Amino acid sequence: MHVKALAITFLAIAPRLLGAATAEPVLTDDDVSTSCEDECATAVESSGDCDRAATSDDAYAQCVCDDSRGARDNMAGCTSCLCSAGEPQNNAGDIMQLCGWHLGDNPRDQSTLRS
Repeated sequence: MHVKALAITFLAIAPRLLGAATAEPVLTDDDVSTSCEDECATAVESSGDCDRAATSDDAYAQCVCDDSRGARDNMAGCTSCLCSAGEPQNNAGDIMQLCGWHLGDNPRDQSTLRS
């Protein structure tokens, strides 16, 4: 009985012990197909930086959604590339949703979606 309780407790805290700062979607190199590496490089870097700096899901969201650094355009370009590469379910799209952004909401997205 105690072993089961310890196992459940460990599973609950393991992500923090292993360095995962948030439960929010984090875009990593492993999420990006080779054909989208260049388009997604800035978005991957930003997402990783925010994940390492954030102490909570709210802090991560505030950081990754900070459009003053061009986050929206970078994430939209990455999302479009991944969708075009046959990966419609991806963390870049999940981050777009987290931030309340949608592809096609601004003119840059339209040109990216047509390419």
